[in-house]
Amino acid sequence: MTRTFVFAGLLFTVALPAAIAQSASDACSLLTQAQVSAAVGAQVGAGTYVMPTFKTTCTWTATGKIVTLMTTTPATFEAGKTSPAYKVVPAGGIGDDAYYVVTGGTMVSLITKKGSVAFKTSVYIQLPVDTLENMEKTLALEVASKL
Repeated sequence: MTRTFVFAGLLFTVALPAAIAQSASDACSLLTQAQVSAAVGAQVGAGTYVMPTFKTTCTWTATGKIVTLMTTTPATFEAGKTSPAYKVVPAGGIGDDAYYVVTGGTMVSLITKKGSVAFKTSVYIQLPVDTLENMEKTLALEVASKL
């Protein structure tokens, strides 16, 4: 009986990280159309891949609005913190670590790390940066809850 529990525990320990890694490689599986629509306040279409075989980036669109989710590695996450090309602003309460990248004063993306996965949420709409940050945080919290 004890062997069964030990085996089941080992199987769970091995299978769970593999399942997380698999879901992280399919960006469209990490957010629903309804979650994205609610975050941006507009009905978006179903998530689509840039290319059918490139599933680490998913895009949802509505008139005048584009939302992207891109999964990446923790190494890329760490490297982004020190880029001189844009302003980096720490973001708390999301995943294990997170920061906003502000470009040109009007564009922003949220980069988040949770466990062995990092991801970028971006909302492309002409709105104030703080509004975009709130939308991206809402999306990032949804993604982080699945990792």
